[in-house]
Amino acid sequence: MALDPKRTRQLRAMLRRLSAANAISSIPGGTGKALEAWVFMTLADAARQKTGWQVTLHQGDGSRLPPNHPFVFSGGPSGLSQAVGDPCFARLHRSGGSEPRTLELHHGLQHKGRSGARHEWDIALLPTEIPQGIRATNAQYPRGLPFLGIECKDKLRSGNSDEMRQTLARMFDLAHVTQLRGSVTHRMMDEHGTAGTGRRWPTYLENYSHGAFGVVHVGGFQLGPRDMSDHYKIQRFGHVTTSNTATRNALEVSMSRVLDRIDQLY
Repeated sequence: MALDPKRTRQLRAMLRRLSAANAISSIPGGTGKALEAWVFMTLADAARQKTGWQVTLHQGDGSRLPPNHPFVFSGGPSGLSQAVGDPCFARLHRSGGSEPRTLELHHGLQHKGRSGARHEWDIALLPTEIPQGIRATNAQYPRGLPFLGIECKDKLRSGNSDEMRQTLARMFDLAHVTQLRGSVTHRMMDEHGTAGTGRRWPTYLENYSHGAFGVVHVGGFQLGPRDMSDHYKIQRFGHVTTSNTATRNALEVSMSRVLDRIDQLY
């Protein structure tokens, strides 16, 4: 569905603050795409406001997005962007702290699971070493759990258990627990295993809790998925239209917490 006027104004303001084109035509059409754009920019803008972090927007080939140029949003599940005209992304850089850190915030990016299946995250935060390795080898898909992964559901009805199970199944197939041997050596790796980074933990639940994962739902959530998400550390962001400020604040807090403990994830 289309964004309501309040979220439309918010999205345009966030695009403007990050120096991208912000006319009404800059908001993507297609089922659920405007919601994904609003969530993406809410997270990017939260990082922009974080002390010590700088956020810049980039084209698909990695070059800086020129001022007032359209930010290309993903039209559907895909591999990593490789060229100008492909979906854009945001680069988050911290120059201070114990050591510099650079992350990339992507949308519509598929990840490759241990089973070989591909799973899309509507929004995903990755250490830059992974997409750089993918670009260098002309590959397509990252492997492993991102530092942050969000699924967006542009549905007025309440989220049910089946939707939460889908998110949990995605997380399970992507998790690289420490017991895994062979070619799996890091939390995240490129498709060919030539680049890898990120700390792993012994249990699936520990890997889920060290990061941020959630479902954004225009409606609320039924009781079943609430219990499931609480146990498996999957955040719920519901009632987007009726509780706009609360949902936006919760997304900003989620991004802020990941950045606060980013050194623990490496």
